[in-house]
Amino acid sequence: MAAPKMAVDIADYLLGAPLSLTSVFIDGFTQSPVAQYSVQEYSGPPPVRVHGGTSPNIALDEGMIQIAVRNATKQTARTNMMAVVDQLDGLKDTTINSVVYTYIQSASRPRFHSTNEDGSVEFIWEIRVQSRRG
Repeated sequence: MAAPKMAVDIADYLLGAPLSLTSVFIDGFTQSPVAQYSVQEYSGPPPVRVHGGTSPNIALDEGMIQIAVRNATKQTARTNMMAVVDQLDGLKDTTINSVVYTYIQSASRPRFHSTNEDGSVEFIWEIRVQSRRG
């Protein structure tokens, strides 16, 4: 089984219930709309492998994901980010796109990131995820 596409899975989770967000993109924002979300994966620890007499042999993939929120106002961007944090932080034993995620946990505090030329603002948050394959 191939390694999971963690950024895609997290984006798909955000698009689905209970948040049912729209305008969720992988690896950065698009030009418009102003209000949108971005999910990108960056280097994480190597996979954890269980060897020996276990059947089936299980590998645990660990990854780091950054979620960014952009909106026209700082307050709305912060509110939107906190809705994502409330939904994802502490999630465990959840199947997304046929991949079992054993945990999703905060790796940093959600925080203000930047103000863009058009006046829109961005908040970012990093999470650590672990999925099981085998």
